[in-house]
Parts: sequence; C-alpha cells; structure tokens
Amino acid sequence: MDTQRTVLVLNQFALPSNCPGGTRHVEMFSLLENWRSIFIVGDRNYFSGERIDTSDARFRTVRLLITGKTPARRAMGWLEYMVKAIFVGLKERNVDVIYASSPHLFTPVAGWVLAKMMRAKLVVEIRDLWPESFIALDVIRTQGRMYKGLKALEKWIYDRADWIVGVSVQWKVYFQQNAPNKSFTAIPNGTDVAAFDLAKPAALDWGKHGSATNGLKFVFAGSHGPKDGLDLLLDAVGDFPEDLFVLIGNGTEKSKLADRVEREGLKNVLMLEPVTKAELPSYLKLMDVGLHLVADWEVFKRGMSPNKLHDYLGVGLPVISNAVGEPHHILEVSRAGVGVSSGEISRGIRAMKMLERTELRAMGQNGREWMLNNRSRPIVASALEQVLNEVSKSG
Repeated sequence: MDTQRTVLVLNQFALPSNCPGGTRHVEMFSLLENWRSIFIVGDRNYFSGERIDTSDARFRTVRLLITGKTPARRAMGWLEYMVKAIFVGLKERNVDVIYASSPHLFTPVAGWVLAKMMRAKLVVEIRDLWPESFIALDVIRTQGRMYKGLKALEKWIYDRADWIVGVSVQWKVYFQQNAPNKSFTAIPNGTDVAAFDLAKPAALDWGKHGSATNGLKFVFAGSHGPKDGLDLLLDAVGDFPEDLFVLIGNGTEKSKLADRVEREGLKNVLMLEPVTKAELPSYLKLMDVGLHLVADWEVFKRGMSPNKLHDYLGVGLPVISNAVGEPHHILEVSRAGVGVSSGEISRGIRAMKMLERTELRAMGQNGREWMLNNRSRPIVASALEQVLNEVSKSG
C-alpha cells in the first residue's frame, strides 16, 4: 500500500499503554506500517473504575455515566457506549475500516452503523463467545428469551461483517458453523518479548512474607473475577506453606478473595495492586512459575487466548495452566510448562517443585523462544495488518 489508511477501533475497555489493564489493541495497532489508528474507548478503567488519563492523541474517550457491576448496570453501560461511540466516531474523516471489538455485542452494532454511514469496511473482532459466557455466569438460560435474542443479535452482526477476527485458533469451527460465508482469521493474543528482555527486576518489599521466599514464588497476574479460578488456587495453597503465591491485579472478586485469605490465615499469599503493562515484566522477573488459571466453565473448552499465558512465556517463566485446549497445546509444543485439569492445581504445583532450578529456567527459556517465533507482538501485528489490507481491497 502506497498511502496510509485509517482504521477506527471501537473497544469500550481498551486502555492506553500507561494504564494497568487491557492495552493489547494499542500495542498491536501501534506496530502497523501502513495504517493510522484511532481508538474510541470508555472513559473509565473497567477494573479500577478510575477515569482514564492519557495524552495519546489517538484516543477518543466516551464519557459514561452508567456504572456498576450488576448484569443490568453492565448492559445499560454497554448500550450507553454503543450510542455515544457512534456520535464520537462520526466526527472522524476519511476512515477506511471500522474495527469493532467485543466482548459485548453492542460494540459491533455501533461499528456497523458507522461503517454504513462512513462507507467503510467492517471488521468484527470476537474476544469472548457471547451469549455462551452469559450462560457460564448463570445470568441467562439456554432456552430463555434473552438467550434467543442474543443469538439472533450475534447472527445479525456476523451477517453484516466484512471480516471476522477471533482470538483463538480453536474458534474456527465455531465460526464455520455460525458464519459459514464469512472470512475468519484467528489473531491470538501475544506480547512484546523484546520489551520484556529490557526490564529489570522490581524492588519489591516482601514484608511479612519474606520467610516464604525460600521456596518457589508462584505468580498470577491478571483480572480477579469469577472466570479466573482463583478460589481453586486458594483451595491448594495451604498444602505448600514453604512457597509464596503472589496475586497481581484487580477485579470484582478481589475483596472476597482477600477476605478468604485473611479468614483462613493463608500466610503464603501476597495480594498486590494491578501494575501497568510496562511495569509487569519487572514483577514477573522476581517469580519462579506463572499460574494461568480459569474457572471450570464449558465455554473455555471451546478455545481461548489468554494474555497472562503469553506474558509469562514472554518473560521466560515456566507455566502451570488448568485451561484445556489451546493453552495446554501451547505448553506441550513449547515444552514450557504443565497442563492440569481444572481441579488439579496442586498436582501442577508439585510437578514444578520436583524440578531443579536449572530445569525450571530451561523450561522458561523454551517458552520465551516459542513466543519469539510464534506470538511476539510484531508477528501478531503482521497478521492484523494483512486482514486490514485484504478487507480494504474487497469489493
């Protein structure tokens, strides 16, 4: 392409690189060679609730008045974003592609409206399979009216997309069944391995947990919500008092988890506040093993591409994962960790404890090499640019 084109990215929860949380899109789109990107996002960090403060000129923040984490308040907030994103988007000029990203399906609706009015192509990115995730949360029933309505909305969106992107390779079968006439590309999550190499270990004060640092240090870095399986981890940590389990992040379940740690006297659990993507490698370099955990939900068995797994591998940590499917496959082919079933986290911990430190480091190096060759940020961005190039040329 001889001239730079413009892609308008709609994602309510995308964040600038200076914020802790979902910075995947800004990192990925920043590496495109022939595309200028503009981001229309909500004005609050989803996990902390704090207002987003950024000097990044590519960001257009939508002021959202409806907040709250109940299902009804969340849905109302999604609708508010959808409507306001349309008005914000219409202020832009010479847009070639609208890139509308879930998790919620109202964002692609806004993307379709903008694409029609701006005569642009529409790429729909699916990051969570809805409404299946609602079923996992026990919010709706498969035979209920809500489910049928969301399935109809899902089909309506797929029918109007010019291209569909998903984050999991395993989802190809799902989209062959639900959008058989649409082009689908899997663009998994990745990480900036080169940036991780430059990070220096953080100066972390272990405080009262200092005695536990004689064993292995296990880390979970990510959201603390119903889907993240952290109760399963707390079920296991009591069996390993000589090891330290560090939880970095925030989410709707964090206060409940902290209460449980205090109530059960789990002295080998250290809970830290979320850190930015730039700061995360410095913390991960203090650890010995990464924990990639999910709740035992049927929807995860269809496929997933978790950021935290790639972050662990990118920084050179061996990994324990209880997510079947693609995460287990990655650990197997990369020889970078141990895959266990949902309730077998203790088995994974014991397997890691049986290894020498040199073996753990070698396992981590295997993961880092696999990331460099398969899921580094430049490789992922190249796949994205190819989609944008192809869809912009289509009739």
